[in-house]
Amino acid sequence: STLVAHNISFELKHIGDLAKFENHFCTMKENKHIVKALNKNGKIKNPKLDETCEFYAIDFDVNSYHSATYDVSKTYEILKCMKERGYIN
Repeated sequence: STLVAHNISFELKHIGDLAKFENHFCTMKENKHIVKALNKNGKIKNPKLDETCEFYAIDFDVNSYHSATYDVSKTYEILKCMKERGYIN
């Protein structure tokens, strides 16, 4: 009933009407003020998947990035770290 993704709005565009979820959890948006990644103007931005992994000390292979399976596994690892650190229940 809950869709979890690193960039939920991107995923929802591709899912379209194929599936409906009661809840959405975006690890990108939820980590904006935790990771505090900065844009070129020095303002806090939504962190990319690799930036979020770096923050949580999760190994990240730039050659595997954007593989659906790889990105999902990293998003799951981020979710586990968020729970372990008390950012989510």
